[in-house]
Amino acid sequence: MDRRARAFDPGTAGALGSYALVGVLVGALTAGVVGDRRGRRGTMLTAIVWFSVEMGATNSPLTQGVPTWPQ
Repeated sequence: MDRRARAFDPGTAGALGSYALVGVLVGALTAGVVGDRRGRRGTMLTAIVWFSVEMGATNSPLTQGVPTWPQ
């Protein structure tokens, strides 16, 4: 598949970047509130474990052979 066929136009790329930043904002505010109520250490450890498991899942045998971008 040609790379240009999968490229985002500038408007879509800008929207995706904005959505990512809004997601970071919501996640940070949520983690702050949970950290204040339940404890910062436990919240950070949960976030680290969650991130590690999800990163491991991206390289699982279930995703092998799935086309990635860019190739």
